[in-house]
Amino acid sequence: AVVYKVDTRTGERQEVERIKGTGEGVSLTFDNDGVARMASSVNADGTPKNLYRPTQSSPWAPLPAAIAGFDYDGGVFDEDNNTLYGLVSDKGEANQLYKIDLKAGTRTKLFGDDDVDVARILVAGRKHVPFGVEFNTFKPKIQYFDPSSRWAQLHMALMKRFPGQMITFLDFTRDDGKMLFSAWSDKVAGNYYVLDLANGNKIVQVGSRMPWLEGKAFSSMKPIEFTNRDGKKIYGFYTAPLNAGPGPHPLVVMPHGGPYDVRDEWGYDADVQFLASRGYGVLQVNFRGSSGRGNNFAVKAWKQWGGQIQDDITDGVKYAIDAKLA
Repeated sequence: AVVYKVDTRTGERQEVERIKGTGEGVSLTFDNDGVARMASSVNADGTPKNLYRPTQSSPWAPLPAAIAGFDYDGGVFDEDNNTLYGLVSDKGEANQLYKIDLKAGTRTKLFGDDDVDVARILVAGRKHVPFGVEFNTFKPKIQYFDPSSRWAQLHMALMKRFPGQMITFLDFTRDDGKMLFSAWSDKVAGNYYVLDLANGNKIVQVGSRMPWLEGKAFSSMKPIEFTNRDGKKIYGFYTAPLNAGPGPHPLVVMPHGGPYDVRDEWGYDADVQFLASRGYGVLQVNFRGSSGRGNNFAVKAWKQWGGQIQDDITDGVKYAIDAKLA
């Protein structure tokens, strides 16, 4: 893996370092000074390979089991450039959020669910201060580090300002006086706003992903869960036909791509909404092999395109029939 420093205005670049000993598909975590400190990749057999630097000047070394026994799945550095809020899995289970002291090689668990991954770490301000986490196996759920903190309070206020939608902080001015954010949902493809924090919290819309959809009616994407034939809990989504009464309704099953390490998430989906607008219910199943529930859940479906993957989709259809959706 080669790290470059790039001038985005001129396109000129300068090589910073070459990281030896990495596997395929390298993902890097940089500290606040732009120094690469974590390198995550994959061995030839598909297992994770993680390297790290305890300090900025340390040589690259294998990430010790005390920090991540199985996998490190990304993180955010605190302002001290030593504390890392990292997503960690010890035995292939769903990742958990830990507060990691890199110099000491110790960690403290902050958030986690035994069955589903932490989807992302929420950050705010020009210095990307971490303030919470998001789970999105169902409709997204937020947990704040400290609900009374400045950025958590702001996020909660905007969630109330845009009911039924999720808020994503995107960028900040150097003095944190203005913020760019998006508001989105299963019925809103995404709108962009500037919040003037230094001038009475004035909000101005500055863009839209799909402005031609403004004012149109859409169906709700509802999280579902069922137990498959092997006794494993499976999650997914059902979207009813637009303006439809009680079911059952004609059903279209729409499996996600991949099929491995990909999943359907709650949010606006053009294909789903098109089918719902034509009178179909739409079923999306996050079958075994899907991401979001740890490596163990994903690898169960290796070589199972016509086996466990199909069984879970079929069991999802049976669930829809029994629930009088289909």
